[in-house]
Amino acid sequence: MKREHSIGASVSETSAETAIEAVTVERELAEQAADDAAHEQERDEHRDQRQADRQHREADLARALERAASNGGVPCSMWR
Repeated sequence: MKREHSIGASVSETSAETAIEAVTVERELAEQAADDAAHEQERDEHRDQRQADRQHREADLARALERAASNGGVPCSMWR
């Protein structure tokens, strides 16, 4: 038992619209992929910068504590 439905449009009438929509979707997906790649690169750069900043702060703190101890500053037992 075969059922057929008529929606008032033939395939040839909708094929041009479908092709335009397909191109539009492909273009939007390409733009989104480019945006995603750019955001990922920015995240990576910011993460790398945060890691470098953290390492510099740790080195600066260690140097400051060593200087304080060697200059007779705050005794090690009072460091918290």
